[in-house]
This record gives sequence, structure tokens and C-alpha cells, in this order.
Amino acid sequence: VYYYSFFEVEAISITFGPSKIQELTYLSFYITSVMLTFGFIMMCIDRFVNEQIESEDNYRLLAENSSDVIWVYDLILQRYTYISPSIYQLRGLRVKEAMQESFKDSFTLSSYTELIEKIDQRTKEFRKESLNKLYFTDEVSQLNNNKQIIWVELITSIQIGKNGNLEILGVSRNIDSRKQIEKDINKYLSELESLNSTKDKFLSIIAHDLKAPIGGIHTFVSMILEEIDVQDLNKTKMELSLLEYAS
Repeated sequence: VYYYSFFEVEAISITFGPSKIQELTYLSFYITSVMLTFGFIMMCIDRFVNEQIESEDNYRLLAENSSDVIWVYDLILQRYTYISPSIYQLRGLRVKEAMQESFKDSFTLSSYTELIEKIDQRTKEFRKESLNKLYFTDEVSQLNNNKQIIWVELITSIQIGKNGNLEILGVSRNIDSRKQIEKDINKYLSELESLNSTKDKFLSIIAHDLKAPIGGIHTFVSMILEEIDVQDLNKTKMELSLLEYAS
């Protein structure tokens, strides 16, 4: 508008020939398109970032309000990088206290020895075959803040963290009550097996004690049958009476 207002422009140069007005028009179109494109890209980036922040906040909210303990352990740095606050309900430890523990200190010696062997094997398989998002379930024992043993079910997976290191993503769940039920069931089964064994021994003793009398009765009956045709009837009745009395 400014150019048209203060400068003389031939009509033919506006339509057909190269001129400053065409250059200015092209430049304005170019600047406008760049600004629109840049604005659209910035809008998409802003929306993506906001969605990521909202998604991360939702995951963090879920982790911090879950009764299960969610934790992340860096296999390269050999330390925990995240533990959810529910660790207090599980082991009576604050998050800061639990984060300062080593992986070995988190478990009893037997469980740690067994678990570390499995993790080494799973890590090798992950590096070899890129087995991403495979989940493993283990039952381990841990110590709470009172040094009492509690049983925990671990659901873990090996993944690559944001820093590029291999890490373990784990969920810990208290299964003390389930282990106690299993212990009670095994106790009852053991008692049942003991009672069944006692019953078998008792029946064996009874069978042994009855074997001799029954054998004698069988022999006596055989003798009566052999002589029943030639023997006096009164004698046969007497012998049968004795047999009835004995039985």
C-alpha cells in the first residue's frame, strides 16, 4: 500500500514484468508463510511438551498414591534413581532412607544371591536379543526397619533409561499374608500325611492280629466240612456252637 501510494508503478510491470512491487509482494508472502509455518510448529511443540508433562505428572501421581512400591534401579550407577513413597508402608522406611540403600542391603542375603544371578542372566539376554518389556516375577524376602523378615513379590523388567543406562523397573508387593496361608496349608498337609501314615500302620497291626484267629477259624471250618457226612450230628452242632461262641 505504501509503495503504491508514493511511487509510480506501470500497470504492465505489475502484471508481467519484474519490478520492485513484485519483489515486495513475494517477500511479504514469503515472510507470512514462514511466520505461519513457524507458528504452527511452535504450537505443535508446545502441545507435545504439555502432553508429555501432563502424562509424566499422571504417572507420578499414580506411582505416589499406589499401595505397591514402584522403583527404578540404575545397573550402571549401581543405585536407586526412584522409589515411591509407599516404601514406608512396605518396610517402614522413608524414601530418602531407602534411596541410600544398596541393592544388596534391600534384601536378605539368600534372596539377594538368588536375585542377582537372575538379573545377570536377564541382562545378558536383553543385550543379546533386545528383549524389551519382558516382565519377570520373583518372590523374595526383605528386612523392614525393625529387622523383621517380610515376603515381597517383585515384578521387574529391564529397560534403557533416559540417560542411556540399563535400569530395572520394579514393582514390589507385600505377600506376607499369602506366604502365611501357604505355610499353614503345608502344615495341614504335613499333619494329614502323618495321620494317614498312622492310619495305615494301625490297619496293618489290626490285619496282622486278625490273621491268626481267622486262619484258625478257617481250619476248624474245613475240618467240620470234611467230617460232616460221617460225624454224629450232635457233635457237629457242638463244634458249630463253639465256632459261633468264638466268633
